[in-house]
Amino acid sequence: MAKMAKAHVRSLKIKNTQYLTKQRRHAHRTDTTSEVRPGVVPGTALVWSPPQLPVGGDPKDYRALYLSSKRRLRFSERQGAAIGMQLLIGVSPSWIMAAGELHDPQNPRNQQLLDKAVTWVQSWAGEDAVFGARLDLDEAGGGVVDVFCAPVAEQKHKSGATKRVVSVNKALSKLQSDVTAECSYEALQTSWHAWAQEHLDPELQRGEPKTKTKREHLSVAEYKREQDHLKAEEDLRKRQEELELREAALTERERRVEELAADLERKSKMLAQAQKDVFKAAVEVLSDPNLKAIHPPADEQDQWRFDTPHVEAQRPAILQSRPLWPVMRQVLETVQNKHRAVDRFIERLQTVYDEVDDYLQERIERVIDEADAFSTSGCP
Repeated sequence: MAKMAKAHVRSLKIKNTQYLTKQRRHAHRTDTTSEVRPGVVPGTALVWSPPQLPVGGDPKDYRALYLSSKRRLRFSERQGAAIGMQLLIGVSPSWIMAAGELHDPQNPRNQQLLDKAVTWVQSWAGEDAVFGARLDLDEAGGGVVDVFCAPVAEQKHKSGATKRVVSVNKALSKLQSDVTAECSYEALQTSWHAWAQEHLDPELQRGEPKTKTKREHLSVAEYKREQDHLKAEEDLRKRQEELELREAALTERERRVEELAADLERKSKMLAQAQKDVFKAAVEVLSDPNLKAIHPPADEQDQWRFDTPHVEAQRPAILQSRPLWPVMRQVLETVQNKHRAVDRFIERLQTVYDEVDDYLQERIERVIDEADAFSTSGCP
């Protein structure tokens, strides 16, 4: 009896744009790792193009597509976090071949698979998350769609500000919660299987990790290759789980740093306001016209003293300006010295004025006397 066709999915987090450049070379078969079937045009594939792709744009240039999406959606990247995710979404080749040749681009099931793989990712990662996808038709295998996506989420700061960032973990965590799965890998498998049954074929079975299957009637060489492959997949899964834990710790650390930064900003504003209040209080105290002096302590038992009859009325301002008392004393003494210098200068001016006034008064009186003498002399 033929085995039932299955729906399966694998995922890989994208760490940087260099990886997207490598994927562009792989899609165009200009790298050294591609295994193309003999007699086939390298790069033959069904390719999904983003609606925003300009005329003449390359739907396989995943780096350019990602950067274009980043500019259009105005999101940023968190330091050390993944910038996106590559999903390998597929079904058993037997399901494809039930409607035609496995590598035929006109086979309706190939076209359906590409379309439904993209819409599935959009359903949980976001309508604008997918920036590239293709179904290769030049390799020995088939029925696997490569989908590249960058889920975007709003990141809120304690201050209330928000910004759009790429967050693979948040998208996977939500999917995991929606399907009630123990891990993101299980969530992807469960969600894709349900989507494939609804939109492709209700007979499709859920894919299982090969670590759960028991293969029989294998040769020694085949068994060894199978075990090596299973071990590699298990190692990859463990490494991915470790990376997820590290990224979760990094996210928590970033959240804590943002909280501390917001708290520091709040305290800085409070300190700035407190400094303004201290200066304001100092100006109020120094503006008292009856303030004669500010006396520092003569010894450790002594206290600062403000020589003013308004000391009780001024007490709140005097206490608030405490950090500036030494400076206030110097300012007051400087101002008083200036006042005394001005007073001395005015006194000197007054003395000169009095001397000039006495001299002029004497001269006026002398002129009057001379005029009187002249008028009473023997003039005809």
